[in-house]
Amino acid sequence: MLLVILLVATFVGMTLTGCSTQESVSGPVTAGNVSNSGCQNNTRGTSIIGNPTLKFTKDGVNLQAEFHDYRLNCAYKDVKVESTAKDGVLDIRVEEVMDGDLYANCLCPVNIYYTIYNANEEEYSLRLNGEDLGIISFKGHDVTEIDLWTHEQAHEEGFEYSLVTTDTYADEILHIEGREDWLPRFILSHYVEDLGVSFQFFLLPEEYNDFHMEAKAKGDTIMINIVTDGVITQDSPKRGNVACIFANATSSSYHIILTLQSMEKDSDGNLHETTKTVFDHNVDIPLGEQKEFTVRMYQDYAFLGNWQDADIINGRTYGKKILEDGTIREWVITETGEYIENDWGFWRIDEYGEVILKMGSKEPMPDELYYQVISVTDEEMEIREWGGIFGTPFEKGYDRLYIRIE
Repeated sequence: MLLVILLVATFVGMTLTGCSTQESVSGPVTAGNVSNSGCQNNTRGTSIIGNPTLKFTKDGVNLQAEFHDYRLNCAYKDVKVESTAKDGVLDIRVEEVMDGDLYANCLCPVNIYYTIYNANEEEYSLRLNGEDLGIISFKGHDVTEIDLWTHEQAHEEGFEYSLVTTDTYADEILHIEGREDWLPRFILSHYVEDLGVSFQFFLLPEEYNDFHMEAKAKGDTIMINIVTDGVITQDSPKRGNVACIFANATSSSYHIILTLQSMEKDSDGNLHETTKTVFDHNVDIPLGEQKEFTVRMYQDYAFLGNWQDADIINGRTYGKKILEDGTIREWVITETGEYIENDWGFWRIDEYGEVILKMGSKEPMPDELYYQVISVTDEEMEIREWGGIFGTPFEKGYDRLYIRIE
């Protein structure tokens, strides 16, 4: 009996001793599992993207860490990360590995991912490459992110940076032989966190001294203004290109407004400045996509006016008044000769320069008919109807003829 008690006591003592020893061993703080995104784009001088940040996420006794948009020389071959902790100070050092003495004159924003092992404290004083960045804490949350330039901190919500314009470009196309009939086009390219915007092959004045572009953003609205001090005509032999990049483009939808500022002659031959909007639309442009739109710099507004349906239906004559304010009124002369006029809907010019008529409200409705101006002259206009409850495709729509009346 005494032997059994002694054996049990010995086993329990060994078990307790083993557990106590295992819990007290934590190991040194080290960094490992390092990887990086590669160069996302490159820049010289001022940053063209959001401030670099360092994000920590608690993962048990470890920290999953990520540098976002960390700047490395464009010729870097690899990147090393080391980390230690002593007396509550978490020390991180980043070293770019170069290919011999090869250096480039540009910087790459790179995302660097790594794990800090055995970093199980709730609070650290953070030091990066010898610079003190302040106290980081995980009390009450598992995520802490710090802006490496401003030293501001965020937690689960992270940081948001506004759109910033960079790399503005405007130039005349010098060789357009064989391309005189090319239509102006507007191109959006969404890559990484940059939105490339370009307006190509648009008309330039035959004579001008100034030609540049202005670009700015407010929220998710992008405004681009092309400025010249010459008079633009439809038969101008010159063409131009403009382009710019909007950094921090994290949204997948933007409101794009493109305007053209130039000089114009009035009926008396006097010059005055004028600004016309050639593109004003909401555009869905997810990351990794490119979209192209044909732009009509000189929109033909011949569709405006009073139009009578060429067909007389059940003894009634129908017509539409398409007004400059964007509204449409429908009128009818009944079989008894009574004239009735009511609100019908609205018209707009879509992103492809097509004239779209909308019955009822401006908001889309299920199974509604769509109307588009197909052709227009001084006397006649054709409007195609499609859609509806049967989902008739545009190609198989019904063309209705209208006659212009005074």
